[in-house]
Amino acid sequence: MVTYDEVWADDTTLLCNDGHVLELFGFTDAHRDHLAMHRPRIEIEERKRSTKVVVKTTRGSHTFDADPAQVDAVRAFATRLDEAVALAITRTPPRP
Repeated sequence: MVTYDEVWADDTTLLCNDGHVLELFGFTDAHRDHLAMHRPRIEIEERKRSTKVVVKTTRGSHTFDADPAQVDAVRAFATRLDEAVALAITRTPPRP
């Protein structure tokens, strides 16, 4: 079963998870991270005037500000992403 999950972090930044790959749109190009291989996770840092979202992977990170109205949706997406990464790790065969 393939699940598809997405959330708008602001007017121009979209995060998508299909159960295998996390995609980030809204930068100069799209970024794709395989869940089991790159193990993406989302950290949310509340600041006085903005909320910073950091998407960390084994190969780097992407940072952007979230729309205050979308922070709860991004936080819920981060929780679902953690669950999807854990599932992807268990179902992906080991590397040769």
